[in-house]
Amino acid sequence: MALLESVRLWLEGVRAAERSEWGDALALFREVCNRSSCVAFNEGCAYLALGHLRNAAKVIAFDETIFRDEHLAVGFYQRGITLFLSEQFEESLQDFQKAMHCLRGNALIDYKQLGLRFKLYACEVLQNKALVLACLKRWDNAIQVLSRAKDACQKHQHQTLEGAFEAAKRHEQWKILVLPPGELFQPNKKYVQQLESKDFLGKPKVGNMSVLKIRCFAFITKLLLFAHAHTPGYMCT
Repeated sequence: MALLESVRLWLEGVRAAERSEWGDALALFREVCNRSSCVAFNEGCAYLALGHLRNAAKVIAFDETIFRDEHLAVGFYQRGITLFLSEQFEESLQDFQKAMHCLRGNALIDYKQLGLRFKLYACEVLQNKALVLACLKRWDNAIQVLSRAKDACQKHQHQTLEGAFEAAKRHEQWKILVLPPGELFQPNKKYVQQLESKDFLGKPKVGNMSVLKIRCFAFITKLLLFAHAHTPGYMCT
């Protein structure tokens, strides 16, 4: 499959997701032959959006994401969420730890340049890690991790973090933080522009002047046929 055909399927998958047509989006992502960590990530997100929490395929999709880019922190983060929702807490804990390692001491990673409108914050990774520890009944460890999260948190995240702190003190769980629904990796703009300069059959788009010439030719042809049809002795064959 040509590269642009893969980009077309990827782009159509994203557009289907934007319309909340997740079944179609999943099918399109799975058709892409030129696989990348981004496409695999989108496939896993589609499984999550469809509510297939116990479908092993979604975990396999995030496995592929990480296999193709072992430094993609958001890949570990999303797989950690998936494993948490499947109640595989030990595995989930490991993924949040790996996500923190990929952050390399940074407060956040902005994935905008890679085509994903999402910022992964260290404090949110830590908050989810603390939740997993809470589910494992390791409450003291959970509170320690929340303290680390508080040191790393941004101003707009204080309220959510304080709620988690209060819940942990009462030995109660809180909601896991997830990516906003519909946030997917977009294909590279350069390839999208190449795709838009061609039709889906891979042929160059016809320019406006060419379209006018074709229409004029068709109109003149019709006039000539009409004139012949009304000429005495003319018979259409």
